[in-house]
Amino acid sequence: PKHASTPRYVQVFYGRLFFNLSSLYDFARHTALNKKENIERSIVGRTLSTYEVEPETKGFRRSLNFIGQVRYIQSAGARLRSLQKSAEHWQPIWSDNPELLLEQLAKGVLRMEQAFMHHFATSSQSGSYYSALLQMLEKRFPEPGKAAGLANQLLTSIGAIESADPLARLGDLADEILQHPGFDNTFVNAKLSEARSLLEHNAPEPVRQKFAEFIQRHGHRGVREAEFLEPTWEEAPESLLGMLQQIVRSGRKSNQSASQGANLPKLKAGEAFVAKLSRAAVIKREKSKAFAIRIMHRLRQGYRHLGDLAKNQGLIEETEDVFFLLPEEHKLLFAGQLPNPKAVVEGRRRSFTTASTFQFPDLFQGRPFPKLPQIRKNLEEGQWAGVPVSPGKVKAQVRLVRNMEDASALKSGEIMVSGFTDIGWTPYY
Repeated sequence: PKHASTPRYVQVFYGRLFFNLSSLYDFARHTALNKKENIERSIVGRTLSTYEVEPETKGFRRSLNFIGQVRYIQSAGARLRSLQKSAEHWQPIWSDNPELLLEQLAKGVLRMEQAFMHHFATSSQSGSYYSALLQMLEKRFPEPGKAAGLANQLLTSIGAIESADPLARLGDLADEILQHPGFDNTFVNAKLSEARSLLEHNAPEPVRQKFAEFIQRHGHRGVREAEFLEPTWEEAPESLLGMLQQIVRSGRKSNQSASQGANLPKLKAGEAFVAKLSRAAVIKREKSKAFAIRIMHRLRQGYRHLGDLAKNQGLIEETEDVFFLLPEEHKLLFAGQLPNPKAVVEGRRRSFTTASTFQFPDLFQGRPFPKLPQIRKNLEEGQWAGVPVSPGKVKAQVRLVRNMEDASALKSGEIMVSGFTDIGWTPYY
C-alpha cells in the first residue's frame, strides 16, 4: 500500500534496496494466471525450488485482480509520456530562504516518488514480457541456461535503448575529434583535470557542440546515479573523459561487438511476437529510468543548494553533509535546535562508508546479512567464478574493477569483473 509503514515488495537494508520475493508471491496467491515460477523468472531470472505457493483468493475476485494487473502493466506507455512531460517541464528555481527552500524540496520529493512509481510500472511491463518470453523458450530449449541465454541475446543491443545511447554518443564525439588532426593528439595527451576545459573552450566548434550535447543529455547520469551523494558526469567527468581519450587513441568508434542476431535460432511466430513486445518494453523501462534520474538530479541540486546555505551559516562543514541528515533534522538545523549536528554527520558518514563495502548474495532467506569472504574449494588455481552479464563466450585478460580508478585502466579486449554495474559504467563496456 502507498502509505504502509513497512513497504511489502521493496525494502531497505544497509542503505540498499531489496526485493521481498515472499511478498511478491502475493500475485500468485491472489491473481489469476500468475504463477510462482513466472514471478521468479521476472525477478531472479530463474525458477527456485523453495516452498510451494498455493492460491488463496478464488473465483471472480481472482479474475478481477488479474484485470487490474493487466491495466497496470498496460499503463506503461501513458506513464512514460507523463514522466517525460514532468522531466522536461520541471525546472525549479531554488529559493535562498531556508524555510521556503525546504517547502520546495518537500514537493520535489513527492515529484521524485511519483517519477519512480511510473518507472516501476514500465519495469513491471518489461519483467512480465520477459517472463512470458522465457517461459516460451524454456519449452523449446529445456537445457539449463539455454533459454535464458537466448532471451538475453534477444534483448541485447537494442538500437533505441536509452542505456546504450551514452556509448553511441561518446563514439560520435570520438569520431568528431578524429576529424581534426592536431587537436586529437592534444586531447589524448591532456591531463584529465584539463581535458574538460580543452573540449569546452579550445576545441574546434563541431567538437565543442557535440560535447555540449552529450553533457546536456547525459550529464545528469553517472556511477551509482540513484544516490544523492554521488557526483554526476557533469560534476565529475574525469572517468568519462578518460574513456573518451582511450576511444580516440584507438582511432575508431567504440562499438559493442555483440550482434543481436548472431547464432540465434529462428523464432516461432508466437516467440517472435513476445520478443518484439519485450524489446519495446525494455526501451520504455530504460527511458523511464532516464527521466526519473533527471528529476532526481534536479532535486539533488536543490539539496546541494540547501547544503551550501547551511555551510555558509557555519551549521555544517561540507555541502554534502546535508545528505546525512533527515528532512525533519534539516528544519531543526536551521532553527538551531539540532544538537551537535557535526557529530551526527560524522557518525553517519562512518556508517555509510562501512556499509558501502558490504556485498550480498543474490538470494537469501530472512533479513539480509552481508556475505563473508569465502574460498571456493571447487575452483582450480587461476579460476574465477561470478555472474555473467554479457552473452557469449570469450577468452581474454581479466581486469578486476573495484573502483573508477581501476576502470580507467581497462584496455580494449579485456574482460571487466566488478561487484556492480549501472549506467555509469556504460562507456567501459
